[in-house]
Parts: sequence; structure tokens; C-alpha cells
Amino acid sequence: MTKSGVIRGLLSVGLAVYLAFALLISNDMAAREKCAGLDVVVAQNAASRDFVTAGEVRRLLKEWRLDDIDKPVAAIDLQKIEDRLNGIDNIEHAMAQRLSNGKVKISVAPMVPVARVFDHTGSYYINRAGKRLTANARFRLDVPVVTGSFDSAHQPKMLLPLIERISRDSAWNALVAQITVEPRNHDV
Repeated sequence: MTKSGVIRGLLSVGLAVYLAFALLISNDMAAREKCAGLDVVVAQNAASRDFVTAGEVRRLLKEWRLDDIDKPVAAIDLQKIEDRLNGIDNIEHAMAQRLSNGKVKISVAPMVPVARVFDHTGSYYINRAGKRLTANARFRLDVPVVTGSFDSAHQPKMLLPLIERISRDSAWNALVAQITVEPRNHDV
């Protein structure tokens, strides 16, 4: 082995030790960094306007005691925040992530209702997948109303292809405001 080969080997080992030490120190510093706050971003569109608000998400986090910004940012359980928010029927998808500035960003995509159903159980919205969404008196969405008697064999989601067809056609979408269904005979 030559003299330059030994020098390169020693420099390589020294560099590896330095990188390992720097990684441990920076990891420890990041683990102790206090959370600088929560940023809640709700993706809004015309169809889901005010269906889920940033204030409502903040209220839920406070209620669940998941808004504790007094602890280190590394100690905040992002998976628990995502799981709790994704369990709400009005939320399509929630994602929590740590930012380099010490904040936690929570991005929420609300469900987009395609119809409001009135049946013997009450009133609720359904989305494109047929998932039931809670109807709330504080907001109203301009979607077709579906009325009828539904049960486990005849559900409102059987009308989703018809609702999709109506919404894609501007003339039909302007004309149709309500769909009345007798599901047992498949009469619309």
C-alpha cells in the first residue's frame, strides 16, 4: 500500500466518523426543538365549501388533546393525528407532517358530496364512492336531492352512475334538482 492510499483511507475513516457524529448531534438537536405551531390547511373547492373548516379541525385537535405545541416537535404523534382526522366522515384524507421551521402542517381534503339523501332514517349526503356524510344545518350544498325508501339491499349508491351522468351534462344538471326513487321496483 502506498503512502497516498493510507492517507486516503485515514481521511475516509475520519470523514465517516465525523458524519456519524454530526448526524447524532443534529438528530438530538431536532428532537429537543419545541414545536413552533400548527398550520392547518383545508383544500377547498366550490363543491365542498365550508364542509370542513380549519377552525373546526383546530377545535377537534384541541378536544382530542393533540394540539400540544409545548412539547418537542419530534414528540408530536403525527400518525395519531392523521388516524383521528381520517376517521371523521366529512374528511376524505388528512396528512400531518413536520416542517423544517419547527411547525407541524396538517393538510385536510374534505369529502365532496354528490347528492343529499332523504329517507326514513333522516337526511345525509353521499360522496362519489357512496359513503355517507353527516348533514349539518350550518351549511347547504347545491347537489341533487334523492328521496325514497332505502334498505341494505337497495341503497342510494345504486344511483351514483345516474347522478354522475346528470352532473356531466350541463342541460340535465340545470334541470334535475330531485330524484325520487322506489328502489324495490327500480322506478326513478
